[in-house]
Amino acid sequence: MRFLLLTYLILSSSLLTLANDDSTKVSSEQLIKSGEFDAALEMLEPKLNQNPSFSDFYNSGVAYAKKKEYRKALGAFESALKIDPSSNEAQVNASFVYKKIVPDDVWENPFTWTERMIVAFRSFWVPAILISSLILALVVFLYVSKVDLGLSWIKKLWLPAALILILSLVALNKLNEYHTKHHLAITQKSEPAMYISPDGVPVKDKINTPIRVNIQEYNKDSNWVSITNNSERFWLKTEDLIIY
Repeated sequence: MRFLLLTYLILSSSLLTLANDDSTKVSSEQLIKSGEFDAALEMLEPKLNQNPSFSDFYNSGVAYAKKKEYRKALGAFESALKIDPSSNEAQVNASFVYKKIVPDDVWENPFTWTERMIVAFRSFWVPAILISSLILALVVFLYVSKVDLGLSWIKKLWLPAALILILSLVALNKLNEYHTKHHLAITQKSEPAMYISPDGVPVKDKINTPIRVNIQEYNKDSNWVSITNNSERFWLKTEDLIIY
């Protein structure tokens, strides 16, 4: 009996300690609201380097915007939009910080409407593949077995089922590429150092580099990134870009 009572007291005190620890934790949102932007970014950094969520990118964008580091804020908001392209808050904030960088220009969503639709319906593609495959399998069974199960109407569904299956497979493949490949980046400087090749041969002429660039070649472990600019191809150092 004493042993059970002692165990209960130890567990109770442990749970109380954990509860107190959780209550003293400060979120990045609270740090931003209190004006501690550097502390918020320091808290978010480990998450951004591992498996960041929409809110991680969004909150870092807010912190950078408050610090007036608008290019980093734009990169954070557009990274958040890659996870949720339909977010109105992220779009509004991305447009706001973009105006701070280029007052006379208008921000455009970096993701095509096709990409946005594929992401918006991401929970639909796998069930659609399973259901359409099941219908096609049943149609084949009915044709091959010639058994009358009173399901002859299902034979008429083979064409829409086949189209849905193909569309879902293509969409799922595009969704996988969308989340695993980096094809856009924000330049951290207005005039980043440009190179002819990854060997470090600099470009002598002054080149107008857009804020957002298209990546042609990128390796996460590489120090160099190949970009296109008005049909010309150049190389930049990875550290000069916010890649997403």
